[in-house]
Amino acid sequence: EMQSRVALEALTVRQATREQIDAIDKDIKENVDFVMGGIERLSKMLEDSDPGTRKNIIEYLKTQKPDIYDKVRRIVLMFEDLINFSDRDIQSIIRNLNNEDVAKALSKADPAIVNKFFSNMSQGAVNSVKEIMEYSGEISPAQTDEAQMKILDAIKALEAEGKIAARAGSSQEVYI
Repeated sequence: EMQSRVALEALTVRQATREQIDAIDKDIKENVDFVMGGIERLSKMLEDSDPGTRKNIIEYLKTQKPDIYDKVRRIVLMFEDLINFSDRDIQSIIRNLNNEDVAKALSKADPAIVNKFFSNMSQGAVNSVKEIMEYSGEISPAQTDEAQMKILDAIKALEAEGKIAARAGSSQEVYI
């Protein structure tokens, strides 16, 4: 009896309103993310790409897809986010870096981040980093990106070891 009712129901032609079609379309688009990839897929893609590609994708999302950018930005760690790290965590991070990487990473960084690093370093280390920055010549954007990625990788390793908990509330992180 149930099969017969389903078969007869399938024969019934109904006309849907534009609003119903739009609602179905919206629902499908929202749920396709879960089937096709979504934030998890994007996270993996960003994690596997080079720094330049990561920045390009983030910039594209920021200008062209602000709603998606906002979602991604909540879980994506960027070098600029270090300004919000505790001094203790910054000190732990610095201990796991060499001064040359710090100098390259900070060469084109926001002054607030530079100050955050310098205020958590010994005066000797600050002088060493400043000297490297001054005498190493022009540091290319690629070199800066690479050094910033090394710092973000160090953060990832320190978090995995439980030595810092800078982003303990987040279960998904992407390193940009």
